[in-house]
Amino acid sequence: MIDAWPFNDPERFKEHPTLLSTLREHNAFVGKSRFWNMQSKNFELKNIARPFLLCMTDALGEWALKEELSGSATFTKLVAISSEEELAALVVEERSAKRMRIDDSTLLTFSFDCQENGNGLSIL
Repeated sequence: MIDAWPFNDPERFKEHPTLLSTLREHNAFVGKSRFWNMQSKNFELKNIARPFLLCMTDALGEWALKEELSGSATFTKLVAISSEEELAALVVEERSAKRMRIDDSTLLTFSFDCQENGNGLSIL
């Protein structure tokens, strides 16, 4: 893990942060002026041969960050997920063990080719 955003501390998820909702009507803040200028993050990836970007909903993010910080190879496990069924099985297992809150769980995994080509990063 290089960095986590918007939080690098899983306890911050208890603060009821402004996060994108799965319900469109709860995302009106996205249209406000300067939102995209104020809510962005740059990650330094030039020294990583094949970086991954994991985007996830809050319950999954809180769990993953907590597990990763406790020494588990959680992000490696998430990167290896290749189907909806695999994600569902993981979520059911972690909810059953009371390690993950019951909430929607969505995961997007992006991998990048960092070869210098003058066009920045290419999503694979």
